[in-house]
Amino acid sequence: MKIPPKIWVLPALLCGALLAAISGNAQNAEDNTAQDEGIKPRGEPFTPQQDTTPTPPEPVGDATRDIPGFPKEAEVCVECHDLQGEGRPGLGPRLAGLPVEYFREQVHGFQADKRKNTTMHVLSEEVTDPVLDRIATYFSSRPLPPITPKLRGTQVVFRNPTEKLAYQGDWSREIPACVTCHGASGIGSGNIPRLAGQQEAYLKAQLQDWKSGKRTTDQDKVMTKIASQLSKEEIDALASYFSNIGQQGEQ
Repeated sequence: MKIPPKIWVLPALLCGALLAAISGNAQNAEDNTAQDEGIKPRGEPFTPQQDTTPTPPEPVGDATRDIPGFPKEAEVCVECHDLQGEGRPGLGPRLAGLPVEYFREQVHGFQADKRKNTTMHVLSEEVTDPVLDRIATYFSSRPLPPITPKLRGTQVVFRNPTEKLAYQGDWSREIPACVTCHGASGIGSGNIPRLAGQQEAYLKAQLQDWKSGKRTTDQDKVMTKIASQLSKEEIDALASYFSNIGQQGEQ
């Protein structure tokens, strides 16, 4: 029996449609899988995915590089004495404005153990004089808060005993006025360091060290003799007075 050609056409069309559907489903499944995995489906132009890896933070810029004349050897000083030599209470005194020669003498004192400070002794041991000169010159050049000093002679009578010690001394105990060597209002003079605005705790500690003999870097033992005549109360008061001059201005 001969099957008419038209009978074959219908199954062929159905078969082709079925294959197309199967193929399309497979392609869609493949595309969906590709999208889930972050891959572009076939037939679309490839575009690299955006990098979502966190960018590491930029290293903190070294502010010391922005200060002209800052010697790299002074970086070890910054942790305790601050970048501009302002000092950090409890860690290190203010170095800004110290006379260069005085700065050298004090570091040499730590090296020779004439000044007792374990940290400074260790850090200064290998500091050579050329390096020390660069560090001293840098900190000596750092700016200081301006102070209008009280000149000697502008006030004759001092009712405050601390001011009297500072400006007139006490010759009955052979104590000269502090400003005789340290300058008007303690702003420093020549190779003698500035007291005005220095940390109170530091000033107190140094006077106590002079008094006890723990510090022996003074020429002709001038400070040793003076401090040995001061009471604890006078040491506390003088340290507070000169420290506050730099913070509140001279009166």
